[in-house]
Amino acid sequence: MNQGNAYANVPAPANISAGNFLYAFYVADELTITPTLASSGWSTHRTYQYSGNNNYGFIGALYKVATASEPASYSFGGSGVNTFSLCILNMTGVVTSDPFSGVTPTNAKANSATTTFATVTRPRTGAQLLVAVTGSSYSPNVANAWTPPASYTLAGQITDLYNQAGKGEAQAAFSAVRANAPAGATGALTGTLSKSYYNGTMNVVLNTG
Repeated sequence: MNQGNAYANVPAPANISAGNFLYAFYVADELTITPTLASSGWSTHRTYQYSGNNNYGFIGALYKVATASEPASYSFGGSGVNTFSLCILNMTGVVTSDPFSGVTPTNAKANSATTTFATVTRPRTGAQLLVAVTGSSYSPNVANAWTPPASYTLAGQITDLYNQAGKGEAQAAFSAVRANAPAGATGALTGTLSKSYYNGTMNVVLNTG
């Protein structure tokens, strides 16, 4: 996990094996256009705007299937990117030929500690991935912790820009996973940030087998 300006070298997760599913989720804040964050060998999953306060905040993700020889780090960057925070999840059991069976757009909220996830329907029992982000030009506004919904386990987080009082572009991103979520609609899901501010979410269904 790492953060930076237009580009950042992000360390690879530990214990990557060929065929693992790598999912890089990020928050990019204080932008004036939609960012085109990219890295060689990675595909874009989603990019959503979650805030229009003091320019724009975006939540998004990229993914790739691990090979037998992954690098020690990955270089992410692109046009429109001011600062971003990004975390890579190393996942097993995902059907890499068809990894996604659903995703809901960001459910954005202003000045709230509650992160709300829009309902998505799981076609069968499988993995559920939640991503929550928050960002501000004033670092004391930004949460450094997040409590996921019940039955979900925190999987990754990046809060390195927190605790830089007086410096801009503070942001944080969190994820949580439920490994054997039952088939059907997820219903209402909420998590809680340690501070109230603008936030956005993604609710992702992964095909597992």
